[in-house]
Amino acid sequence: MGGENVTTTTASGRKAAHTRSRRGPTKDELYARAKAKGVEGRSKMTKQQLANAVG
Repeated sequence: MGGENVTTTTASGRKAAHTRSRRGPTKDELYARAKAKGVEGRSKMTKQQLANAVG
């Protein structure tokens, strides 16, 4: 059915590729911005909470 060079992509592989292609700052980048702004409690915040805090 397939040739010698058949490549299959698993569901987890597709999800990982989709995740890598997302745009926007990383959690580390958001943390650095929050630190620069003096946001309290930033070490316990999720990525979404950091994004909201730095605006």
